[in-house]
Amino acid sequence: MASQRIAHFRILEKIGQGGMGEVYKAEDTLLRRFVALKFLIPTAASDDSLRVRFFREAQAAGALNHPSICPVYGIEENDGRLFIVMAYLEGVSLSQLIGNGLPAAQSIRYAIETGEGLREAHHNGIVHRDIKSANIIVTAKGRAVITDFGLAMLADRSRITCSGTTLGTLSYMSPEQALGRRVDRRTDIWSLGIVLYEMLTGKYPFRGNRIDTAVRSILSDPPIPLDLALPEVSGELWPILSKALAKSPEERYQHVDDLLVDLRAAHRRLPPADRDTDAGAGAANAIAVRLASDTEEMTVAVRAPVRPARANGWRWAAYVLGALLLMGTAWYWWRLLG
Repeated sequence: MASQRIAHFRILEKIGQGGMGEVYKAEDTLLRRFVALKFLIPTAASDDSLRVRFFREAQAAGALNHPSICPVYGIEENDGRLFIVMAYLEGVSLSQLIGNGLPAAQSIRYAIETGEGLREAHHNGIVHRDIKSANIIVTAKGRAVITDFGLAMLADRSRITCSGTTLGTLSYMSPEQALGRRVDRRTDIWSLGIVLYEMLTGKYPFRGNRIDTAVRSILSDPPIPLDLALPEVSGELWPILSKALAKSPEERYQHVDDLLVDLRAAHRRLPPADRDTDAGAGAANAIAVRLASDTEEMTVAVRAPVRPARANGWRWAAYVLGALLLMGTAWYWWRLLG
């Protein structure tokens, strides 16, 4: 579809594809801005239930207004093709940033920003149901933003999916979601707990090489202890992760607000040096994201901000003082011997 025109949008390039749609970067020729267009894939366009879910995604995300949620501008149809018009975010997915794990302070900050977006959605009766690192974009300013409400469920509407059908991504599914049961905001809290564990360690807390073993691990196994990978922060974060990843929804955090309180307290208790490094991580990520965008690279190195050493100032002062002393000594002997 590159270079095609649809309504007043000029398609520039394909930037992603999911289970329900394809996403393209486009130029809005009327408003002179870049946007992201999400099209319902052709094979699903004739499925009435998927079309309803596609409309519902636009309604769910369009009702939300928060810095940690990707804005939705509208939904349109052209020649029988439905598409959602969204803000185009310059950045990379959190899954591309994680690698072998991120610093604790940075991981907690991204979890807090994601949690703030979820709080806005939950307060509006919307459950995302597919929170994962691939659906969280770290923008060029270093902020975590939730995207893709394609599986969103409005609490005040009946379910469209058939009973027993599971939606979502297996590694991030809550036990009740994996069993195909009705889910609520607490399943988003579970998935955010998985994302936080993944950010800290670069791994998932539940393992399994096949679908059946992965589901069995989610339903029965305790999460792999954090102290095996991060003993220095395990005491602060393990109680939070354990509660977020409780098998029973009743034993989990009941509201994301409570999780946010504990995450902010844990961030404050980190060593000041770690918090200072995190304060500049957004700028470092912004540079890395822009470089990745310019070179069409999809991997980003997370770098700590460069700080000039105080010792350098003293060193230059010593050089200047030494030069002045040498010049003064030379002038004295020149006058004496002249």
